[in-house]
Amino acid sequence: MDKCTTIDPDDGQMKQKRHIHKQNTTLFVGLMAAILLVSLLARVVFLHSFPWGYDEGIHALLARLLATGFKPYSELFVSYPPLFVWSLEYPWRIWQSVEALQLTMTIYSFLGVIAVGYVAYRLGGFLPGAIAAILLSFGPTYLDGSRAIMTEVPSIGVAALSVAFAAQYVWSNQRKWLALSGIVFSASLMLKILSPFLVGLIPLMIVAHRWREHSNGGRIKAETIKAMAIDALLWGGLVLMPVILVGLMYDVREMYRQVIQFRIDTRAAFADDRMENMGMLLSFFGENSFQTILALLAVVGTAKRKASDNGRWFVILWLGLAIIFALIQVPLRPKHLPLLLPPLTILAGLGVSDTIHWASRLKTSGHRIAGFAGYSVAVLLVAGCVGNLWLAIAPYRQVTAQTLSTEEQILLAYIQKFTAPTDCIISDNPSLIFYSGRLTPPELSEVSSARLRSGYLTADMLIRADEDFNCQIIAPVARRLKRSTPDFIEWAKQNYRGLWLYNGQTEVFLAKPLTAVETQHPLTANFDNQVQLVGYDLTSSDKSVAYVTLYWKVLHPLQHDYTVFVHVRDADNQTRINGDHQPYDGRVPTSQWRVGDIIKDTIQLHIPSDVPVGTYKIFTGM
Repeated sequence: MDKCTTIDPDDGQMKQKRHIHKQNTTLFVGLMAAILLVSLLARVVFLHSFPWGYDEGIHALLARLLATGFKPYSELFVSYPPLFVWSLEYPWRIWQSVEALQLTMTIYSFLGVIAVGYVAYRLGGFLPGAIAAILLSFGPTYLDGSRAIMTEVPSIGVAALSVAFAAQYVWSNQRKWLALSGIVFSASLMLKILSPFLVGLIPLMIVAHRWREHSNGGRIKAETIKAMAIDALLWGGLVLMPVILVGLMYDVREMYRQVIQFRIDTRAAFADDRMENMGMLLSFFGENSFQTILALLAVVGTAKRKASDNGRWFVILWLGLAIIFALIQVPLRPKHLPLLLPPLTILAGLGVSDTIHWASRLKTSGHRIAGFAGYSVAVLLVAGCVGNLWLAIAPYRQVTAQTLSTEEQILLAYIQKFTAPTDCIISDNPSLIFYSGRLTPPELSEVSSARLRSGYLTADMLIRADEDFNCQIIAPVARRLKRSTPDFIEWAKQNYRGLWLYNGQTEVFLAKPLTAVETQHPLTANFDNQVQLVGYDLTSSDKSVAYVTLYWKVLHPLQHDYTVFVHVRDADNQTRINGDHQPYDGRVPTSQWRVGDIIKDTIQLHIPSDVPVGTYKIFTGM
């Protein structure tokens, strides 16, 4: 019996289309991997070629305090959600390096690059996906924020991934992507509450998808409402669940006060700054002018599409909601503006595709000159974007990050010379505290303008923290404390024995007398009934540096400014290390010590490499 087979030409075409799609997807994945690799190399090469911001100092100091064992939201004041806290604490515990913190933020930001590239690829193809990913990854504000120890760009990157998962749910009609969107959006909020407007976008994507899928002649079916409700509950539940579970790990009331209520109260304190928001937005779009023009072309192209073929609307709405949120954000800072970049760069990539498409249609219809002009516009706009990126990146080749000014480095060396690693200092410059290797009272982990102006840090709180921890140096070098808490500055003048007009004008307060001493080695050495050495401490930071801390109790007014000698002698009574000094380099002279004071006097000793291991004696006196 003869057998025959019927060949369906449509089936063959479908297989060919799937094969081509698979090839394109593979090529795009390879291109995205290359973009991410180059992005990572750029950030590693220029890791130390970026300006170090004030907030980075707060975050680096917070990482060290967390790793020391202080608890967030109870001992430590922390105005950030828990995921960012963990992203500081655990990299520091493992590697104890600023670079580890920077690269952790880079990983978060790359999620945004992947999301933007994928969404643009699905909406417009290979070219828009590649352009969008490149524009986002190497855009100056995103590039800066992605290697900084900051939470804004990481939160924005994770939020963009949440939108990409929601878009994949729409394209595939699979709820697992919607579930992932909810979990990832929750993670973005636990880095920083910077994209809450997505609570308006993603539910609208759910409604539009179900309406288009189930509506019949414009009438809503019961099953449509049911599907919408299930999807909304799924997404919302998975947004809330991680937040609730993580919240149970801490003091919920205090975490709410520091993370949410603090931000609400800050808005009132900075209400007058809202007038600057429009200017900042216009400046942002001006700096990204070529991307903005391409995005506008994409908006025009979207408006001309058929309603049934208008899958881009959510990106335009995304950008619109981000602009509205930026306008009402108080205070709005340049570090917040990257929240506009994910939708802007997606639209810019689509704008290139649309311009090329229009040019191709004009050329095909016989308008060769107009078509050539269209191609030229596309090339010029892309070239302008690349030029902007190059102008932004080029300075990094000459810039070396200088976290402290030359004057501050002098103060840093001074702090390290006259305080031990276990000592604390108080300053409104967190970078100074961090690089000194010293700590600060945990309640003062964040001494920011927002906290001072909103009343979450007061003079009384500063005084109480100082009295609890007996910090020996107060360095209000950023002038925040002097502007916002003058009563604390006056208190310091009365209670510290030394006043140094650092850099000729800024007051630094030295040597707060102790009322009681807990020392490693108690003593009762009497010096001519004038002072008593009541104890000493020995600490070290490494094999080349040691610290001797002497506790002097004043028994009688001292008439002279004595020099304290500290000699480290070997078995042959030869002085191998000399630490002679006047207390605090003469800025806390002994003639200013008061009867009853217990003065904490520390000196840093550098151990020469040729000093052999052995037993040594320490001699001290005045």
